[in-house]
Amino acid sequence: MREKWIDSSKGLAILLVIYGHFVWELDFPYASFVYGFHLTVFFLLSGYTIKKELSLQYIGKKFRRLMRPYFWTCVALIVADIINCYLVDHNCTISNVTKIIGNDLTRSFFASGGITMYGTIDVGTFIGAIWFLPAMFFAFLFFQALLALTEKDIYLGISSMAVSVLGIISAQAIWFPFSIQSGMMAVFFLYLGYEIKKHRLLERIRWYHYVVAQIILLYGIYQNYCYIDFAGCEIGDFFLSVPISLAGCLLIYLVSKPTRFKLHNLFTQILEFIGKRSLDVLCVHLFAINTMQYHVDRMLAPLDLTGNLWGWGVIVVEIIVAVAGAVLVECGKKIVENKYGSGKRTLKLSLGRDMAIDVSKGILIFLTMVGHYAIAGNLRNIIYSFHMAAFVVLSGYFHNGSRSISHEIRRTMKTFLLPYFVYSLCAIAFSARSKEAFAAGLIQYLSGVSFTRRILTDIPTVGPVYFILMLFVIRLLYSLIDHVVQNPWAKGGAIIGVGLIGLFLGRRGYWLPWSVDVACVLLIFYHLGVLLRRWDLLALLKNNKYLYFVLAPIWVYMIWMGGMEISVRNYGWYGLTILGATAGTVLLYCLSDYITHHLPIIASVLSYLGKATLYILCTHTLLYDSVNDFVSHRFSEENFTFLVFTILLQILISAALWAIRLLCVNYGSKKRQECRT
Repeated sequence: MREKWIDSSKGLAILLVIYGHFVWELDFPYASFVYGFHLTVFFLLSGYTIKKELSLQYIGKKFRRLMRPYFWTCVALIVADIINCYLVDHNCTISNVTKIIGNDLTRSFFASGGITMYGTIDVGTFIGAIWFLPAMFFAFLFFQALLALTEKDIYLGISSMAVSVLGIISAQAIWFPFSIQSGMMAVFFLYLGYEIKKHRLLERIRWYHYVVAQIILLYGIYQNYCYIDFAGCEIGDFFLSVPISLAGCLLIYLVSKPTRFKLHNLFTQILEFIGKRSLDVLCVHLFAINTMQYHVDRMLAPLDLTGNLWGWGVIVVEIIVAVAGAVLVECGKKIVENKYGSGKRTLKLSLGRDMAIDVSKGILIFLTMVGHYAIAGNLRNIIYSFHMAAFVVLSGYFHNGSRSISHEIRRTMKTFLLPYFVYSLCAIAFSARSKEAFAAGLIQYLSGVSFTRRILTDIPTVGPVYFILMLFVIRLLYSLIDHVVQNPWAKGGAIIGVGLIGLFLGRRGYWLPWSVDVACVLLIFYHLGVLLRRWDLLALLKNNKYLYFVLAPIWVYMIWMGGMEISVRNYGWYGLTILGATAGTVLLYCLSDYITHHLPIIASVLSYLGKATLYILCTHTLLYDSVNDFVSHRFSEENFTFLVFTILLQILISAALWAIRLLCVNYGSKKRQECRT
């Protein structure tokens, strides 16, 4: 049975957290005393309710419980920051908005509460209050591991203290992403909560214990020992601050316990109501202080509050916003659950295929289009670090090695060369005004160069559709190697060898027609897609999403090292590029799988885009200038709205062409069926 005082304690603690974030608005001594115990309460209560259970199912459950609201909060921050660019900053240029999006994505990856330095890397931004969620995940993970490895309480206590001290000391040298060291620091407090429950210590508390606790707390506040900063992994004094913090927690327990006084019980019921939603309150609070502070200040401005009155006004409004927002979030979750809960998998099963692949392609083609505009460098690095490689990996995922080489060639030509040549004829017809221009266009599209450096320097690029030819070459090369080389190790060696040849040609400036040199380099990604399907790795990863903590650092480090841009043969650190881009692809698939199961409307749209990828790419390349000119009559080309409308218009045109194509195919199939009957 759930103990109500636990929820009341959480409710009071989350209110103190909100107070602590605005304590600097108040001007009186020792106002920051809450930093000594407000978060300690959460870790103690987590240890109090924890049970010995270390399994993959347990880890997955904790990941969903803690990281799902974390990711949703990050998404809400991005959306709100975009809106604030229009409403607050009045700076909605493409460069500014995309820079903010890039910053939000960066801080979401690192999940730090206040530190921006990771060794020699300064990301320059931090996520704020919801660092608590990944830190709590790792605290659970470490403590469960200690429970599994140790049996005696004394060894459990020593090892828990060692982990906490190691987290504090290591944080002084280098800061890890995901607030891992904050989670390590919390392990000892989980242990204390675990021991309190195990030995029923709360049942032995008498009135004089509270008196002693209050004396200890007041002494700690007066001597400035009432300070524990989990976000920065700092503590005033390990031997003094811990008992002072426990004294503060004991007083919270006293306040949260039901009594015979009706007014007090009403107060605890309000705290219980808030405590049951403490996770949502925290997320909404982080959202509010990052995106709504301007609006809160404007709301309070007519009251002409000054000094401490202003500070308390801000705190009260922030508490109201956080609690009300949490209630709205809870209502929203119930509505979504009632509407889509029973039919989450219907869409996927009705299609008879893994819809997450199509959703991934839909996201990728959208990112491809965004990347062709003058976006900020940080967002550009994120997109270009994996989007082209991801297309190749997902293409390899559907490779069928059982087909004959002749059948595979015919199928590949039909899939890629037919739409490319149709596009080429349209492009030549639109641009050619003379026989010379027609001949030049014919040479241009037959050559199919992306960019040139040492050879064919007088032939212009075909634009983004070079990717269609490149993917054709990749499939052709892989099919040849797959049928000639049967030994798996020899096949892998041959693919790496071909990739190194392409890498050499690209760096030397021998950029070949049809991007053959790039196709050689990316052949390894196609092979990785084949292996992902053969070993069923995507199913493993999507069912164990906590592997995010392994994959994300690899991808982010590759981005920080410069990423890649294959059209200009910038492959970065090639081995790191392979690992990083593959990690990014797998994380994209996990995201797409979540969208498929929980956001069916969005999944349907993205899946449609994914199936029409080649049409969208051709339309985007062919009509890019025309659509831009059309939209520029209504919006400035530097405005983010211009980017949104041009992309939407191109997608709508592509969708119309794709729909016409499907109608023609269905009509032809129906006529052939009628002829047979």
